[in-house]
Amino acid sequence: MRIVLAVVATVLAPSWVWAQDGSGACLISRDEFATLSGRTAYTDPESMPWGSGAVCGYDGGQIILFSGESAMANLEHLLDSFGAGGNRVPVPDLGAEAYAFFVEAENKYQDHGTFVAFSAGPHAVGVTVYAEDGQPAETALPKAVTVAKAVHAALP
Repeated sequence: MRIVLAVVATVLAPSWVWAQDGSGACLISRDEFATLSGRTAYTDPESMPWGSGAVCGYDGGQIILFSGESAMANLEHLLDSFGAGGNRVPVPDLGAEAYAFFVEAENKYQDHGTFVAFSAGPHAVGVTVYAEDGQPAETALPKAVTVAKAVHAALP
């Protein structure tokens, strides 16, 4: 799913977006993400513009950040465009509207895990932490919430 999301976002992004570097989504360090997610970090996080927001890819997950008046609507639109976001589970630790859902791999080459979405001020954030190979996507929920809390604390 990660590759599909990246390709679609690249194709659909308006041209003015490419002037942004996308670094705003790298709200926590490589080491912090690795510690909180329990995933080994082999490389530094990579950021890029993503539609009207930005994405930061880590070994073992990613952070998506939208800002502005329509931030949450933009995040929801992104999820809707991929048919994602069904079967939402509330995440009250991150606010009344925060939720998580689980992404299953469609083949052995795709990652699977937990996606946590929340809003904070003018920001909407999506945090994904991938589950370990052979484990259900739901097993990543506690770590995804932990990473999301750190991201929330790091927001400007």
